[in-house]
Order: sequence, then C-alpha cells, then structure tokens
Amino acid sequence: MNAEEFAAAVFAAYPVPEETFAKAKWMGEAADACQVLAKRYRKEEAALTLAIRTEGLTSAEYELKELTRPYSRVNVDLLKRERPDVFEEAVHVKQAFAEKTLGRRRLYDLVYDAIGEAVAEHEVVTVTDVRALLPDAEAALYIAEGDEFVRYAVVCR
Repeated sequence: MNAEEFAAAVFAAYPVPEETFAKAKWMGEAADACQVLAKRYRKEEAALTLAIRTEGLTSAEYELKELTRPYSRVNVDLLKRERPDVFEEAVHVKQAFAEKTLGRRRLYDLVYDAIGEAVAEHEVVTVTDVRALLPDAEAALYIAEGDEFVRYAVVCR
C-alpha cells in the first residue's frame, strides 16, 4: 500500500469537508493522527522485524532488507591537523549552541572569546564548506562518505 492508496481509504471513511475552516481543522487533525500512527506503526514494524531476525523466520514471498541513507562527514581532526587554513576558514559552532544567529564565524569568535579552548567540543565544519574551499580531489581526503542504517523493512521478493 502506498500513501495515495492509504489516503483514498481514509478519505472514503472520513470525507474531507468543503467549508474552508472545517477543511483546515480536518487537515490538522488528520496530520496529527498520521504522526501518532506513524510512531505506532514504526514501533510495531521494529518489533516484528526484530522477531523475524532473532527467530530466523523466512518467507517465500518476502525478505528483510536493511534500509540505509547516504551520509558525508568531515574528518575534523584530520582537516585541523593537515589543513589548518581550511579548518580556520570553515569552523563554526551550531546556532543552537550559540542561541543567536549572528553568522557562523562571528558566533564562533564570540563563543571562543567567552569560553576559550572549551569551544573545541562544539566546533563544526560542514561538508559544504570544505567542498567550497578545496578542489574536489583534496576535499575528498577530509570527507567520509557511506551509508548509515535507517531500519529494517520487509519487501517483496
């Protein structure tokens, strides 16, 4: 079942009102219900896929796959050691840590002035910054790429 099929079933059971206020209310309630259901369904999916894995269950029709998503991360320690110029150009702290948006580098400098070397625990260098400051071949030396596990999912064979 895909999202459109699911929505069609919901709309058939709970028609969307025509009046603008009622429709807006219905959409908000439906969105809230979907969030609650998504959490419930993911929890049940996780329990079932755990049972499939731990009990060694098999199916002629289905198989268990690991879902992953690609990632890219900067090796900050290596970049700091080998290319301190690029590190200095790209390093900043997260806005949530600084609590105000004054610009990444300005925030970094202000936080450094306030707490000194303790800022190192909060330093961030983004993949985008490194790729903007270095040629592709050199940037690749400081960027780790791969796939990270998302969840197990049952798919049709």
